[in-house]
Amino acid sequence: MKRKDLHNISKEFNLQNDGKLHDNDAISVSLWVSQMKELAADSPVAYFKQQGLADRYLADDDFMLVIITKFQQKILKKFGSDKICIDSTHGTNAYDFQLTTVLVVDEFCTGIPAAFCLSSKIDEDAMKIFFNCMKEKVGLISTTVFMSDDAPSYYNAWQKIMTAAKHHLLCNWHVDNSWRRNLTKIKGIEKRSYVYKTLRTLMQEPNEMEFKTMQDNFLNFLKEDADTKEFGEYFECYYASRFDKWAFFCRQRLGINTNMYSESFHKTLKYNYLNGKKTKRVDKLIHVLMKICRDNIFERLHRLVKKAPTGRIKRIWDSHKRSRDINKENLINIGENTWHVKSQESGQYYIVSEVTSELCKNQCQLICSECKICVHQFTCTCVDNFIRFNICKHIHACAQLASRSDSPKLAETDNGEIMDLVACASSSKNYQTPINRKAVLKRKLHLLLDKLEGDVDDSIVERIENNINTSLKLFDDNSNFSDKNPKEPGNKNIVPQIRFQSRKKKRIATNKISKPTPEEVSLIKSSFVTNGGVPHVHTGFDHTYAEI
Repeated sequence: MKRKDLHNISKEFNLQNDGKLHDNDAISVSLWVSQMKELAADSPVAYFKQQGLADRYLADDDFMLVIITKFQQKILKKFGSDKICIDSTHGTNAYDFQLTTVLVVDEFCTGIPAAFCLSSKIDEDAMKIFFNCMKEKVGLISTTVFMSDDAPSYYNAWQKIMTAAKHHLLCNWHVDNSWRRNLTKIKGIEKRSYVYKTLRTLMQEPNEMEFKTMQDNFLNFLKEDADTKEFGEYFECYYASRFDKWAFFCRQRLGINTNMYSESFHKTLKYNYLNGKKTKRVDKLIHVLMKICRDNIFERLHRLVKKAPTGRIKRIWDSHKRSRDINKENLINIGENTWHVKSQESGQYYIVSEVTSELCKNQCQLICSECKICVHQFTCTCVDNFIRFNICKHIHACAQLASRSDSPKLAETDNGEIMDLVACASSSKNYQTPINRKAVLKRKLHLLLDKLEGDVDDSIVERIENNINTSLKLFDDNSNFSDKNPKEPGNKNIVPQIRFQSRKKKRIATNKISKPTPEEVSLIKSSFVTNGGVPHVHTGFDHTYAEI
């Protein structure tokens, strides 16, 4: 027996259930949606618009499928008030439908996909439909942080359907990528390199007053030079007035800088579930998304019951280990519960402060049992704590100087949530494509009847009838049926079978310019803050750069 024979046997008996209900992808998706709608209130399908069909909100050639399971509804209600991350990805199907995912962040700082939207476009109108489906399922969501890329459609739609977030943050990576693409407005590679490094220094400035001084001087510097004037106008128009969305000092201790939770999920989807290959069929993608929802239930159960260490906990342990390399001579007590800690890399001083001596009242999960502190008890001006909201090595080093009698306690397990998760896990099997051939056949017959309601060519009707007669003979070999074709004009055009259409767009290549080193950051900051925007002559960048 050859490998091909095994494949044929597996296909014939449907041993590998990959979500395929019909050879035609569009029909297979319609069959799955009709099957899910039979679950009534438990249906994960919140909205469905097939291509080629009329809809009051979308164009005829648009496609949209919104999926929100019962488990996703529960985590949206529980964690949606803290952080909402949204991003779209391509490459999950052959038609270039975009998969938009809304994620929330749980108490373990783990991203969990809370809603899926597969659509042919991701403009504001489409996102309003998506968010309205979420609102109908879980009610109004008032979130603290809304993280997205620089496309305005996401947040504009969110504000109109939900409420304005306390912090609307742009993904650091997307902002950086936008800057790189527009560096071509600057003449000369040396000036491009210098401007980019200055932008990165400006972005990472933790002090608000110094940031504003630096930005004003930087804008004047760009406008005064003919080679950088065009880029200066671009930066002033799109980013200078929106610094609250990308500057580091505006996202202090929010625990999020890039859309890392969305990027991590997309990587897991494409490489762990889709084996690193572009999926051609939409029904297979839907099947995979349902598997991910099921796996997320068991992963959360495991974290709640076993208290398994997450990536965030491991980073806290790593910081504790690295704190042992800090020389105690570099720890200077400058006041009550406040220290200066000298950086081992750049030599600058970070300020560590104990904001509260009490144990975390929330009984959080982010603790260091050896230092007997949680992530909420100390602050540090380094990026690791200031932006990533991690217990950095400087905090560990200072916390070890004070003796503590009791350790923070982990949050107690919610037995009610455990039971809800078990119930969601047991019902998640209904979301998978069934192998009940009778049920699938019935749905195909209903779909066939719907198609016969329209104008169908006689030749197609004849072929369908012959196949049906052959099928009926399986039950009664002696049965005879007369051919009675409907009387329709022979010049009628054949109704084309419904199929998905690609809406793929070309991607734009980006420039490659390195980020500034700590020494370069110090020089640039000195230029635009201390010296009022007069650049130093230096040779530490990609190219020697003199005054311009």
